[in-house]
Amino acid sequence: MTTVIVDLKAINRTHVPGDQVTIWAPALRAGLDGHLVSTAPEELSPPVTLDLEPGPLVVQVSCAGWADTTEREVTVPDAGPVALWTLLEGAHP
Repeated sequence: MTTVIVDLKAINRTHVPGDQVTIWAPALRAGLDGHLVSTAPEELSPPVTLDLEPGPLVVQVSCAGWADTTEREVTVPDAGPVALWTLLEGAHP
């Protein structure tokens, strides 16, 4: 598992009520311990710290100061901690 820090202060410098990040795996796959990684969307209210399986992850950000709500695929690295913002910087819709 990799620790991923979900904090939107890099976007709007504060936490705004209603800010939301939704994450999900783009396809079913085996996790590190053999269980299936779910494709069900998980809605998060930042700031939050998660332990996620390494591999592909789809992220959608909806917050003040961020007009683009495009789904972006990122790759959770094998080691962390890592900030979600770092993963999003290189992501393409």
